Amino acid sequence: MIYEEKVSPNKEYVSNKKDIVHYTIKICQEDKNKVYVYAESNSPVFENTNYSVDYNQKLSKEDIQIKWITLSGSTEPKENDQLGLANVKILKDGSVVNEKVISFVGKGVKAITDVIG
Repeated sequence: MIYEEKVSPNKEYVSNKKDIVHYTIKICQEDKNKVYVYAESNSPVFENTNYSVDYNQKLSKEDIQIKWITLSGSTEPKENDQLGLANVKILKDGSVVNEKVISFVGKGVKAITDVIG
């Protein structure tokens, strides 16, 4: 593993520890030509996912940027606007070679819109 970052969108707003949600991004380089990004959460509205990026050199922590964002696009979360997205960038020599936004709440939002219609 090259890098791991974990946040909680609701830790400051819940009274029971078992209600705390965690979002985790893990980035690994298992062979010299690929980087693997894993997104994990204990939230029932998120299915753990992963993807790979072609990368033909050794990856370092300096080649990784993760920016956590609320659903309204802010980097400053509030109780009514919590973190839900991770913008993951993989860099090579300072240039972005892959950028992906991972939604930790997409399944929940879809379920709500399905019910509302």
